[in-house]
Amino acid sequence: MSNAYERHKYFVNQYLLHYGKTAAGLPSATTFPTQDNRKYKSAEVEILKRHHRFLRSEDESETEASWEARVAKKYYDKLFKEYALANMDGYKQGKIAMRWRTEKEVISGKGQFVCANVRCEMKDQLRSWEVNFSYVEEGEKRTALVKLRLCKACSEKLNYKRRKSAKDVARKARQSERNTAETTEITNETNESSRKRKLDDVEEMDDRAAVPNKKSRDETLVEQSSSESSRIWSAPLHVQEDNQDDMDSFFSDLLL
Repeated sequence: MSNAYERHKYFVNQYLLHYGKTAAGLPSATTFPTQDNRKYKSAEVEILKRHHRFLRSEDESETEASWEARVAKKYYDKLFKEYALANMDGYKQGKIAMRWRTEKEVISGKGQFVCANVRCEMKDQLRSWEVNFSYVEEGEKRTALVKLRLCKACSEKLNYKRRKSAKDVARKARQSERNTAETTEITNETNESSRKRKLDDVEEMDDRAAVPNKKSRDETLVEQSSSESSRIWSAPLHVQEDNQDDMDSFFSDLLL
């Protein structure tokens, strides 16, 4: 017995020899030895639907329970609860159904040496998972810690919803960062544009203030020039009087 699966087959064979059973001839958990098997099977399924519990407490009293509850309890006691099986049809929505194994599934190695997905028969690269299974029972939300043995592909399905949620969170965070960066850039551009407009307004005001000053300087120069001209022309005319001798000499020359 070189590995665990070989040991498993050996002990299963010993079990079947001891109880006089065969793996192919094991009875189903929902089989009644009656003439009309369909009728009783249908009735049993309806009973199990109404009274089945994923987990039951060990101190439940069978004497106080109804006949239907005792049938469901008897079925529950026949299940093997070391490993669970899973139906992963709704894995993309995060909806994975689980149940315990029957005697026939334990003997075949399903859920331990064969992938626990009911629609998968892979035997290689199996990995053990402890899953916090959340379910609703009798209108109440309950949880149970169960073990699953899954292949690589089914392990991806098991964690699909969680990884997708993580990717969505990361994508939203990156989008938020991009939006923040774009908003900051737009704000900076707006502030820069506003600053430029203010500078242009200040320059325009300075230009407007500079034009009257230049006019004032020109007017001042004109006024000064007019003032000097007025002063020159309004000054009294000074006529220099000739000497009497010069006048006499002038007239004397004329009379000669």
